Amino acid sequence: EELQLELEGAASKKKLKLTIHHTAPLPKIRTDKEKLRQILINLIVNSVKYTDKGSITVDAKKQGRFIQFSVTDTGIGIPKKEESKIFDRFYQVESPHTRKALGAGLGLSLVKEYVKAMSGRIWLESKVGKGTTFYFTLPIRFRRPKRTYAHKKK
Repeated sequence: EELQLELEGAASKKKLKLTIHHTAPLPKIRTDKEKLRQILINLIVNSVKYTDKGSITVDAKKQGRFIQFSVTDTGIGIPKKEESKIFDRFYQVESPHTRKALGAGLGLSLVKEYVKAMSGRIWLESKVGKGTTFYFTLPIRFRRPKRTYAHKKK
């Protein structure tokens, strides 16, 4: 909800409706709050960038031991053949629209790294001309991996 206040200005400049909601009360999630914030900001900003009309919806729901987040837009969509490369560093879909929307192609690779570092999973569903939904899951209770040391005291 904090992000809605922060990002709805960018959406409203393009006359896009930004909606953030969740189903039922969600449990508190133990995770890296700043990384989660950056993931959501990046996905929402990308949706604004590649959506000319319609809406962007952010949702969250509990699924077992995870919270599943989604960011759905009514934008240009991603061709099926590009989906496997979309999370690669410096990769951008080649189209007239993406050339107008400047970027370095690092955002989605960073999102994937953050999700993975927090023991989550990320994927997408898209239809060209209809829009895209990015999904990611994070465990409700994230535990940092224990450090291992190369040498042990005897």
